[in-house]
Amino acid sequence: MISLYMMRSITRPISFVAFALSSSYSNSINSESLSYNHHAHTVSLCEHSVRPNSSIIFLGSGSSGGTPAINQLMFPESLKNTFDERFKKLVMTSEKASKGNPRNNKNYRCNPCLIIKYQQDSNDEKFIIFDMGKTFREAAVRWFPTHKIQRIDSVILTHGHADAIFGLDDLRSTQYPNSGPIDVFQSKECEETTRRVFNYLYKDPKENINDTIKPKRFVSNINWRRITPYEAFEPVKGFSIIPIPVMHGEDMECMGFLFGNKQKICYLSDISRMLPKSLEVIRSYGQIDLLIIDALMLNGSNPFHFSLSEAIDMARTIGAKKTFTIGMNVSIDYDIENEHLKSLRKDGLDIELSYDG
Repeated sequence: MISLYMMRSITRPISFVAFALSSSYSNSINSESLSYNHHAHTVSLCEHSVRPNSSIIFLGSGSSGGTPAINQLMFPESLKNTFDERFKKLVMTSEKASKGNPRNNKNYRCNPCLIIKYQQDSNDEKFIIFDMGKTFREAAVRWFPTHKIQRIDSVILTHGHADAIFGLDDLRSTQYPNSGPIDVFQSKECEETTRRVFNYLYKDPKENINDTIKPKRFVSNINWRRITPYEAFEPVKGFSIIPIPVMHGEDMECMGFLFGNKQKICYLSDISRMLPKSLEVIRSYGQIDLLIIDALMLNGSNPFHFSLSEAIDMARTIGAKKTFTIGMNVSIDYDIENEHLKSLRKDGLDIELSYDG
């Protein structure tokens, strides 16, 4: 149903990590697979010429705390010389991320958030968003006008943490009082959290109290939908997605997702351990053309997230043609680490950091 082409075809140097899903190419090195320029990450999702303007856009590429880290902007200059080299590097990345316009700063990162702009034909465009975390409103105000996001047709939640769900209240800001509900897809485990945190978003629009109709408050109008691991669903008509659970700490499963037909995308925003069945499903899905994967920090071990080195190992295990990392914290400087990642190309690994926009 969907074929995917990868390209970078933007000409202005903005902080843009979009995957342009179109049938037109610029600067192509291979008209059927990859094309690049220096200023944007774009991926084309089109079937022949039917879906000329579909795209995938990173609304956020950072960790739960985002970058810069607030506390690292609070130290007086007199203290900075007392830091060890590792901590100095973190502070330097935060300071670098705080400079100038976030639109032009690839180290400025909001919570992980992905939008699919899916165009079935020239007159039918749908917008699917993965996760709405704490920074959703900021990112939407910054990037929706740039990418002409006209509405949200459906939301897919990966898990029930603040960086994935705390923006659900702001969904109302994309709606009007008489708008219909927006489908929000989530697992059973995620529902347990959203029911507790957003109980008011589950209540009926009107409540009968002593035979009186209580006026409805203007809150996010949601049609809650359940997803089941490994069972395909369609967030919009014609676009099929398979949920694949992975561990996000040993106490939580997080949903990853597979989508695409002729060429395929695997999205793993929060992962600490791959489940054998999920790896089997990924491999049986076919050659993964684009892997988007969690990479919190450079090296070492974290109980809840992959490090960059672990993400590289998983990209190698999956055999993805192209990989972008997501969920990076202040230990990862975009310019420095992207240069280091180029050295992996000699081993057949094409990996880059994503960035907001």
